[in-house]
Amino acid sequence: MLLSVAAMWGCTDYVSQWDDKYEAAFAGGISVQEQLPAEGQVCVEGTTTSLADGDCITNFVCNNNAWVPQSSACNNVQQQKICDEGATTSVVEGSCTSNFVCSNNAWVIIGQPVCTTPIVPSSSSKKVQSSSSKKVTTTSSASKNAVLNETTYTEVTGTVRCSKAMFCAASGDNRVETGKDDGSDTYGYWFAYDDASNGGSSYFSWPYGDEEDLGYGYIMSFAQLSVMQAGEIVGSATIDGNDEPSAGYLGLGFNVGGEKLRGYDISSWNGLCIIYKANAYMGLEIHPANEATVTKYDNPVATLYKPTKTTSAYIVNIPWSEFEQGGWGKSVAISTVTKSTAVISFKFTNNTSFSIYAIGKYGTCN
Repeated sequence: MLLSVAAMWGCTDYVSQWDDKYEAAFAGGISVQEQLPAEGQVCVEGTTTSLADGDCITNFVCNNNAWVPQSSACNNVQQQKICDEGATTSVVEGSCTSNFVCSNNAWVIIGQPVCTTPIVPSSSSKKVQSSSSKKVTTTSSASKNAVLNETTYTEVTGTVRCSKAMFCAASGDNRVETGKDDGSDTYGYWFAYDDASNGGSSYFSWPYGDEEDLGYGYIMSFAQLSVMQAGEIVGSATIDGNDEPSAGYLGLGFNVGGEKLRGYDISSWNGLCIIYKANAYMGLEIHPANEATVTKYDNPVATLYKPTKTTSAYIVNIPWSEFEQGGWGKSVAISTVTKSTAVISFKFTNNTSFSIYAIGKYGTCN
């Protein structure tokens, strides 16, 4: 059985309900079927009881020294059953599969999503299919030209060269030359963001430093320090969602037009190319202007796979057709987002060591 993410995110939060409704009622201790819990116990394992709350009666069972709600009837109307306790299911989102277990009548995610990784063959004539059934062409020579509307992975066998890309770290660039400017001259500068506002503790580690104050109001960012010393943006992402592991994330991105976050038409780019190295899969996300209302933050994302050779850099071309929403926000056409794009970012939901060498319009990193 496959469930939509939106359906599962709508599940009832029984832990909060317990805190709000039942904790005080049980604080004094309850005897059940003439059985009293020993000192220090909340209840006797396996015993049952009921609690009236207004017009509703909730049934409980003692499990692991805690009262666990089983069912609730309000005015003789049975509470909706979401799932069977202990049942499992999976949800497929593009090339990734998330596993869930039913706990207290709610679907709870188990571990991190598992994503399909295409195998990079040694022959330039081989092709493999991605999990979304879209064509993925892989080549072993960096001189192979990208084919429009196909996703291509090309191993870089020599020095990284990317003079035609909008950002090429090997050339000493520290900003993405998007060709757009909102008048603030802040377009294309790299920035990082985390999940702290959502209660997470995920963080980036930058081996060449977070920043350096050069005085006179000039501060070199982590990206500038890395490009200057290594000819790439190199770092590592550590994901920690605390009590909700699936909610942990990090982002590394740039504003297309600048800090005013206006939307710009980038549809003529046909997609994006990237030169990168990573030991885990990453996402590439397109943020429209006013994403809170346009997509409700369910922005189109394309998967950047972990290549077989994690020590090699790869040129990847991804067309707009490969970008997909997760399905939990507001559904919009990809053309709506590419006609009003404010931010482009790399999205991390796994612990990842990575290097970013280049990013540009589709086909310009080769």
